[in-house]
Amino acid sequence: MTPQAIISEIARDFPDAWAGQGIPEADLAALRAAAGGDPARFRTLLKRRLAGDPVAYVLGQIHFRGRRFRMDRRAHITDPETSHLVEAVLAAARDLPDGAVVAEVGVGAGALAISVALEAPRVTLVGLDVDSDALALCRANQALHGVGFDLLESDMLHGWGDRQPPALVFGDLPWGDETTVYDEFRDVRHYLHMPPAAAFPLGDRTSAQRELIQQVMRLGWPSRVILNCGTLPEADIQSLAAAAPGRRAVIHRPAATAALLDITVG
Repeated sequence: MTPQAIISEIARDFPDAWAGQGIPEADLAALRAAAGGDPARFRTLLKRRLAGDPVAYVLGQIHFRGRRFRMDRRAHITDPETSHLVEAVLAAARDLPDGAVVAEVGVGAGALAISVALEAPRVTLVGLDVDSDALALCRANQALHGVGFDLLESDMLHGWGDRQPPALVFGDLPWGDETTVYDEFRDVRHYLHMPPAAAFPLGDRTSAQRELIQQVMRLGWPSRVILNCGTLPEADIQSLAAAAPGRRAVIHRPAATAALLDITVG
């Protein structure tokens, strides 16, 4: 059977699931490519996607900034919009001296940190994550791309120890709730398939970012902090800026569904 015939058959046999799940054409194209012309494999992949599995978990990989990264249930699936965060970090890194320490909190599978390491090799990366399973996946992606930097199992910055304070801290920490998703194909169900600690914050929709900002402030670090705020409302982002009194906070909106909070000293 052709892929289109299989799609038609499954849509006929499971009309409620097909109507309720919604599978974008880009996902169907990725599944067809992964099946490599094998109808049985295409059917298997399609059924998994129809059951709600994000396509990145079905395929075991993502593509981010032109690179392939391994991806599975151990880590949050990197949203393509976070490329704007990488761009902001790269721009900030150009002003840093050679060897300056840059830390990603919530490194996950490592797509962001590895991209920074490859595109800004002058800086020294450190990745932190609360989940040891995610760190194991990050190590696999480090090996895939021939990149080595320290990884710390840590709740926020609590595991930093007596290391030199980073010049820059960045992250795409859990944010939002079911009302602040990116698009119709990444609603709350999409994120509920991911590790709970990586999908949504424990408190309100900005609690993780606020906790990180407050830690940097309590530690007295002069670090610049750049955080992805996704589709959070303006008032939410402004409340995060208020968590850093005495520092300059700028909200950047590089795209309609992308917001970044950039906090610097002075």
